[in-house]
Amino acid sequence: WRIRDKFKKGELANLTFMFGYDINRGKVSINSDEARVVRHIFDSYINGKGTTEIARSVEKMSIKTRFDGYWTPKKIIHMLNNEKYTGNAMLQKKFVSDHLTKKIKYNKGQLPRFYAENTHPAIIDIETFEKAQEILKMNYKKMQHKTPTTSRYAFLGLIKCENCDKSYRRKAVKSSTSWCCSTYLIKGRKACPAKNIPEKTLISLIKSVLRIKEIDNSVKEKIKAITVSKIGTIIFEMHDESRVERTFRIDEGRGYYDSHAQICKDNSSTP
Repeated sequence: WRIRDKFKKGELANLTFMFGYDINRGKVSINSDEARVVRHIFDSYINGKGTTEIARSVEKMSIKTRFDGYWTPKKIIHMLNNEKYTGNAMLQKKFVSDHLTKKIKYNKGQLPRFYAENTHPAIIDIETFEKAQEILKMNYKKMQHKTPTTSRYAFLGLIKCENCDKSYRRKAVKSSTSWCCSTYLIKGRKACPAKNIPEKTLISLIKSVLRIKEIDNSVKEKIKAITVSKIGTIIFEMHDESRVERTFRIDEGRGYYDSHAQICKDNSSTP
């Protein structure tokens, strides 16, 4: 109740850490080195760079995040959405739903929220923040309309990297959408040389392997796992214990696969 009462008065009540700031006994001051990173992230995004490219550029600045140290597209988006970098604060965005378990939930209307101005020093101006929000919304809409939901998520969690055994993630940029090894996305090609797969090629491959016209929820019922090698071989492991191998290559930035498939079952093979 003490914290909620402070929220009503427009006061920061439980801010203990935030990248870009030093917080000591409730007093908030700007950390100059980290603030430089914050401004770089907002400026880069407004000038057309993607979140993956920005994350890699920040890694080169040798300034780590407050926790695990790695910069990811998800962390960049979280920062771009944080209004506190303008010196203002939306209070009570989260709340403790159970005081015994201390479980925290996002406030989606269960409690009132309060917008307070000039609660602490600003790192960026409000115009920069609002411009970033416009681009975020525009890119989100493009991603949602580019590919049907079933195509986006029918094979989510199925794709693994043979090189580092990490899952593949969907990467959407202005001109294209592809699936990439999560290690590659976070640490770059030096950490994992796995091949990226254009989403259109991946969808075509799955349609061909399963002999279906459209991607639907039956994909996971038939395919157990999809493994991608660094040399461009894609292995489909089926629930019926069969395996289908396809070779994936890049032709002038466009993905394609060869027409030959190897289908193996019970230690026998059929071309």
